[in-house]
This record gives sequence, C-alpha cells and structure tokens, in this order.
Amino acid sequence: MKKMLTILLALCMFTCSALATATVDERQDTLDWKLSKQLSNGSGLRLNFKFSPENSLPETGLEEQMATLVSALTKGTELEINYLKAAIGAQKGREEFKLNLKQESAVLTSLIYRTDGILEMIKTPLLGKEGYVSASGEAALFGASGDWPEIGRLIFSIYSADNEWKTRLGQLAMPYQNDVANLIQRHSKLSSETEGGVTYTLTEINIPASAIKAGMKELITKFFADEQLLTLLKEKATIREQHVYLNPEMLPAFESAIDALVLEGDVKVNRRFTSEGVLVYDKLEFPMGGAKDISKFSYFFSVNEGKGNTAIDLLYVDGTNKSLKYSSEKLESGDTSFVGEYLSGVEGESIAFNLYIVDGEPEHDKTADRYKQDYSAKLTLTPNGKEAHIIECDLSLSSGSNPRSATDIKGNISWKKEGDDKAVSAEIEGASTPPWSIPQVDEGDFIRIEHMSEEDIKKLIEGVQANVMAMLAALTIRNMPAQSPNP
Repeated sequence: MKKMLTILLALCMFTCSALATATVDERQDTLDWKLSKQLSNGSGLRLNFKFSPENSLPETGLEEQMATLVSALTKGTELEINYLKAAIGAQKGREEFKLNLKQESAVLTSLIYRTDGILEMIKTPLLGKEGYVSASGEAALFGASGDWPEIGRLIFSIYSADNEWKTRLGQLAMPYQNDVANLIQRHSKLSSETEGGVTYTLTEINIPASAIKAGMKELITKFFADEQLLTLLKEKATIREQHVYLNPEMLPAFESAIDALVLEGDVKVNRRFTSEGVLVYDKLEFPMGGAKDISKFSYFFSVNEGKGNTAIDLLYVDGTNKSLKYSSEKLESGDTSFVGEYLSGVEGESIAFNLYIVDGEPEHDKTADRYKQDYSAKLTLTPNGKEAHIIECDLSLSSGSNPRSATDIKGNISWKKEGDDKAVSAEIEGASTPPWSIPQVDEGDFIRIEHMSEEDIKKLIEGVQANVMAMLAALTIRNMPAQSPNP
C-alpha cells in the first residue's frame, strides 16, 4: 500500500510542478545536444577509459579490501564500453550494454547485458560460467523483488524513448495536462507588487488536501478509461507493470489508496515573475503522507544579485531533516558556478561542494566542414572537517555538419585529494556509432532467475565476492615486477 501511495503522490506532484514551472528554450546548436539526440534515436555509443599506469589511489575512507580493489582496477587498465538502444525497424526496443576491463591484451573481466523487450540477460565471469535471464524490465537480475514493480524503471523507459514515440505520448497526454492546469487555476490567485521601481507578477497556489485527492481520483478514472493512452504506454511497460499500473481493474485499489492517504497540510506554491516572464522567486511545499517515510517535501528558489539560490528539504516522519542548498551563477565569461552544501540530518555529517562548468561555443572548421566544442568541469567535495576531494573532467566533442555524422569524444578525467600527491586519472575516447544487430535473447541458453531458490541466489552472490578476489589476485600477480634469476 505504501508504494501505491508513493506512486500516486509522485505522479501528481511531478505533473503539477512541471506545468507550473517556467520553461527554458533548449539550445539545439551544441554538440552535446546532437550527441544526445543521436543516442535517443538509435545510434550506438562507444567509450574507452584508459587509466594511467602511474595512478595511486588517494585516501578515500573506503574499507581496506575495497580500496585495494579500486586501486588495482584503476592502475594501467582500460575500460571499454559499448551501448545501444535500438529505435527503428525490427530491432526497436532492443538494448545492449557491453563492458570489458583489460590490462594490455588480457581481459580481466567482462559483462554483457541484453534485452529484446521480452527477456533480459546478463553474463559475466563475476557470476561464474553461466548466464542468467529474467522477464524484461523486472529487474530480477539486480535483486528486485516484491509484488509491486518499482515505477522508476517505467518512468525512465518513457523518458528515454525516441522522439516519435514521445510526440505521440505528448498528444495523448494533453487532456490530462489541461485537467491539472484547470485544477491549479481554480486554486490560484494572481496579484502584482512593485519593489525598487520594478513590477512583479505574483502567483499563489494553495490546493487543499481534499482537492488533491479529488483531482487524483478524477485523473486516475479518466486514465484507466483511455484505451489509446494505455495501449501506447504498454509498449514501454513490462507484463507486471501492465498488470499494476495500466490495468483498468486496478481502479478500485487506486481509489482506496487515495482515500486512505493522510496528507498533513496543503500543496503550496508561491512564485514571482518579472514583467518579461522571468522567474525570480519560487517556493513549493508538498505533503508526502509518509511515503518513503517522508512527511514533507520543500523546494525554494530565488534570484539575488544575479545568483540563483536553491534549497531542497526533506522532512521525515521521525523528525530527521535532510537538505541540499546551493547557489548558481552564470558568470560574464559564460561559465556556470554552483556552490552549496548537503546536510544528511545526522549531526556532524555534511559535504560542502563547489562545481564549476565551462561550456565552450561550437567552432566551425570551414575547410573540413567540422564542428568542435570543448567542455570542462571541476567538482570539489569537502566532507565536514576533512580534506577536499577534487574531480576534474575535460571533454572535446567534434562532428561533421551532417546530422548523421558521428560525434567524436576525447578528454580526460582525474581525481585527487587536496594536499596529497596521489591521484587517479584516465584518458577518455569514444564516439557515437551506427547501430548494430542485437540478437534475440534465447532463454534456453541461460538460467532463469525466477526459478532459482533463495539459497541458490545467496550462493550466487557469495560467489561474486570470491570471483572478484580471484580477479584481484590475478591482477596483483600481473603487476608484480619481474624477478631476475640468481646468478
């Protein structure tokens, strides 16, 4: 029941917030935008990380065994990644992820994940000689269980769908967006105020808990009667997800869950806009009804002297308060700076952070008819009372002017600790690629996860640790200096 309440609240709040937030036009002339569109429309991705043989892991606070493993895996090794989510033709809906960890010509370990939309499989030496299979999207391969499938997988599947599918979804979802907009409008109040010679438009939204419940029941009733929308969503849902979230027979269960929902407080939204429609103040409060043990979710945003200040607070039913606060600033150079702090709710546990992002402008080489764009980021993490960790990444994307031209990726990434000479670094190289053929998953070649006993799964997990340690031992032996024979 708690999962159902969480799902209902999350969907309702997400829709309300998305509609009420001012939209920002997305730049469509950058190479990162081109790369993202290529991947969402069926291109593959190839990435290589080459770790320096001079790497030495900084002090991390990890347990000794884990620190030894991470150190070994990031010294003179190469990580190869290939990923494809097919978007056209008979292959549409199939997905494949391949990983190889190598040192020189030797493969230390590998992993293959593949789904054909019906079944999904995973095969890696870390799980032994056998491969394993389960119903696609059920996450049984990753330890998920229970009668209620997590909705996160379905939401991600919808979010990462191709443009053509999203366009159809947008058309069918429009009536629901209008219903939510009407609900918001019925509980909205507009006013204006002048401050420092500047006139602002104020929007105040206050939706009582009773109206939230009534609105949710209206939406869910309409949704389960919408055969077109249900049919479209089923293309992205697993069998279990269809039975729970896209099954009209579940309507009474959802209505009962809504009736049982205990909301402490109303949904409150306060916003301030300039005469140009720029959002300069935004405050939201959502009662969570104990979903995920959260009592209230709060969000705050304001603009002060060119800086955007954001605060996100989660108040738990036991009184714990976790918060993330940061300020963002677009500098004259065009770079972006984020400075903030995360508070875990436990006294003495906090992390201050500073993120600096540089997005270069696309440069056009007319002779070669190619574009190039540079990016860089520097993240500084400072745990309470401890030295800072610094992570830096530089990337360069390049591509021809043709939309079908591959987008090449080059760069490097490093991690070090302030005041420590030790560091881990890797060179990055990759590109978008033409799609390849993803074979259908043959259940007969694998062990079915759903048919394994709890004892079998326990032994399988225990075997992973043993296989990891065996790989670490082999890697240690490979890296031992050669011994000269005795004279």
